[in-house]
Amino acid sequence: EHGAKTVQDAETQRLRATQGERASVKITAAIGQLFRQQEYSPVSPDIHENLEAWATLKTPVAIEFRAADGLILAIEGHISGLLAIPAGEFVLFRSSETFVLWPVRMDDILKIRLLSR
Repeated sequence: EHGAKTVQDAETQRLRATQGERASVKITAAIGQLFRQQEYSPVSPDIHENLEAWATLKTPVAIEFRAADGLILAIEGHISGLLAIPAGEFVLFRSSETFVLWPVRMDDILKIRLLSR
């Protein structure tokens, strides 16, 4: 009935999908914090600056972190952005293998290794 007005161009679809994905990850991170026993420990400003720079440059990195259940996980990809909620700060990490966007609490990061491009 509305014809062309109802069809989104590719850029609009991509933008809305990214916004939806970030909102979903924010909700997931917040819910995950409800079951945590450990208080958030802020990271140093130097680490925060590095994370922001690597996110901007889409620098490929390997990240090792402690998951909420205590398991140690390691994934490769790049930092998609940083996210802050009242319970802590998160790195939004895009896996190069599955393209899943992981919310990793900054104080759970054990190691970050830069990968060659």
